[in-house]
Amino acid sequence: MHPFFEAYFDRLQMLHQEAEQALAGLPAAALDWTPRPEMSSLAVLVTHFTGSEQFRIGDLIGRGATERDRAAEFRVHGLEVATLQQRLATILAD
Repeated sequence: MHPFFEAYFDRLQMLHQEAEQALAGLPAAALDWTPRPEMSSLAVLVTHFTGSEQFRIGDLIGRGATERDRAAEFRVHGLEVATLQQRLATILAD
């Protein structure tokens, strides 16, 4: 693997581990909490982060842009920790 992509992947792995640690043990209500109305919840941040990653990875490997409803990423609500952790794992495996 090219050193640039190896470093990029290592960084993504670290970010995913940090996100999983931040989510671990949180109740569902904490995932949808926002400090202010114009700010994003943890569920939104993880959903947007992984959506962006999937889109960028497709670009980097020449797969082309994946279908993405960016606006919907900011409307997620009621997700569980396990769902967000699975999303993190799926994107990283991609």
